[in-house]
Amino acid sequence: MLIFNSFSEIIEFKNKHKKNSFKFNPPDLRSDNLIDYNDLDRLFEVILQIPYSSNADWIIYFIPPYQNNVDKKNILMVLDLDKVWGKLENLNLYLKASNLISGKNILGAHETDISMAYKEEIFKKLIDLSGRKVPLEWHQKRRAIRFGKNLALIGRWGQNGIRRYLPYLYLIGPILKGQDRYGFSYGIEMEARRNLSDAEKVKKLLSNDRSKEIFSMVMQGKANLSWEHFHKNMYSSPQYGKYLKWSPSSVVINGGVFTGAEIPLFTSHNPKKIYHIDPLGDVELNDYTRKFIRSNHFKTEHIFAKEFLSDKDDEKVFFSKGSQASVNPEGEHSVNGISLKGFYRKYGISKASIHKYDLEGAEALIFNELIEIMQNERSQLALSIYHRPNEYTEFPLALMENLTDYSFYIEHYSYEKHETILYCIPKEIERQ
Repeated sequence: MLIFNSFSEIIEFKNKHKKNSFKFNPPDLRSDNLIDYNDLDRLFEVILQIPYSSNADWIIYFIPPYQNNVDKKNILMVLDLDKVWGKLENLNLYLKASNLISGKNILGAHETDISMAYKEEIFKKLIDLSGRKVPLEWHQKRRAIRFGKNLALIGRWGQNGIRRYLPYLYLIGPILKGQDRYGFSYGIEMEARRNLSDAEKVKKLLSNDRSKEIFSMVMQGKANLSWEHFHKNMYSSPQYGKYLKWSPSSVVINGGVFTGAEIPLFTSHNPKKIYHIDPLGDVELNDYTRKFIRSNHFKTEHIFAKEFLSDKDDEKVFFSKGSQASVNPEGEHSVNGISLKGFYRKYGISKASIHKYDLEGAEALIFNELIEIMQNERSQLALSIYHRPNEYTEFPLALMENLTDYSFYIEHYSYEKHETILYCIPKEIERQ
């Protein structure tokens, strides 16, 4: 199977191998006919025009793997199509926004054209089209200071002692239009930035300049910086597409499932086994992910474990239950938790190769055991560090101080505060 991380790589592959004809199956996008295109750029243009299925977070093109008559070697790419932060979805919105503002049709533009075409006005229109322009929250109205169309919030440097009397002015950026804000809420980082010395420690210990720049951007929390970063990366690899190294023998612990948007990407690497852990089990999986799991073109074994990861076995964990389960000491639901080591014992896991955790705030419950397990098995990690203010600095520092001979990277996959991911990769794996 050929896996590409960007449109540029596909274009390069096309030119090098003179691949001028690809099959595309529109039924995944609720269209009618199988189409054969001779021009890849034209195919991207057409993809952007097709109405998306409301329950499809990913698209496999150009031939779906679950068709029995298709050799998996013909699958060209797995592409991020998440309905909120997905790159193809937002490319579509950006192009629509450009058309509405300029009155011109720029569909079919190349990567360099899109990159050069970033305009704040267009990105705000994208946010408007996505439905993420919302009224100011009550606490923002109460603490807001306006500088034209910019918003600043007033916080406190600390919670205790003299520092709680010291005001902290936090400029978020050009997000205001009347009483609405352009989908941008970075208040959680204002609390995190009280520990500026810890943030500097994290930045120094990150393993490449890209990660350091992204971490600085996230901690500054300015809307226009985040928007431009998101725009520049519309053509790059999807979430969890960078840094992790895969092999046919990989055993994966996938903590936090929800719709399973990452499962097609993980499965496309054909790992041996993936344990999907979520207190809601597989009930929220979208139809496209279910089709992908049922495909007989991959050898991967999928185990769905309806468990709530915690710091102790058989101790009640309270949580709030919406479309996802979020740990909450005052939550209306409870379940007996299972520790990470307990999960290993219960499911007979001797060693994992890759850990991914997006546990809606429960990551801290497994943290001590996770560090011990990773150090012993020399496994890789993709960890969400954005659910609580302290996670931006405490999680990276704890891993950096306790994991030896690891490289550390950060990526950010949204234009708000969400989807900041820390990658921890053993150096010996990187050298392979």
